[in-house]
Amino acid sequence: MKSDRGLDFDKEVVAKALVATIDEVYKRTDKKSILISRSQGGSPGWLAPVYTKNIKAIVAIEPGGPAAENSIEYKELLS
Repeated sequence: MKSDRGLDFDKEVVAKALVATIDEVYKRTDKKSILISRSQGGSPGWLAPVYTKNIKAIVAIEPGGPAAENSIEYKELLS
């Protein structure tokens, strides 16, 4: 039986889908988004700034998979 715990998702696919929504919001409002993530949603949340500059801030609550110090995600967070 295959696990149904939701641990087998592709964080890049989820991040790109998230970014598509963020970019659409920016296109409609001309305002950057504040991204709120929690738990397993932390990994795609950290990765999202790699694909868009339309994120004003990230609020991560008990995030899973925080960006490693030398990763591209971490560097994008600081830029």
